[in-house]
Amino acid sequence: MVQIRGATFTGTADVWVLGDAMVAFLAEARALYARLDGTASLSSISPGAFALSVERIDAAGHLGVRGRLAQFATEYAWRGRFDFELAFTDRWEFEELRAFTDDLAACLDAAGPSRAG
Repeated sequence: MVQIRGATFTGTADVWVLGDAMVAFLAEARALYARLDGTASLSSISPGAFALSVERIDAAGHLGVRGRLAQFATEYAWRGRFDFELAFTDRWEFEELRAFTDDLAACLDAAGPSRAG
């Protein structure tokens, strides 16, 4: 389950992300933090359900975070329709990326070797 929270809204959807994709995203995010440059991206198995990217956006070291979360419309049996779609952007300091990667690493460690899904 992915949950996006803002000051006045919350979006939640069940999405499938491959465990190997999460591990690769974590490696990209850690490399971004270490080099202060680059991009880290993650997507769901189902096209359009979830996407997240983090990249350096300025010389001061700020990061741009953007993504999309959508919940498929069950009455349409997929067919490309969604009950809702939420596009989001945010701006992080590099230390926020470090906290995020530490949290993600803890989640992956807790999931163990069967982290697929």
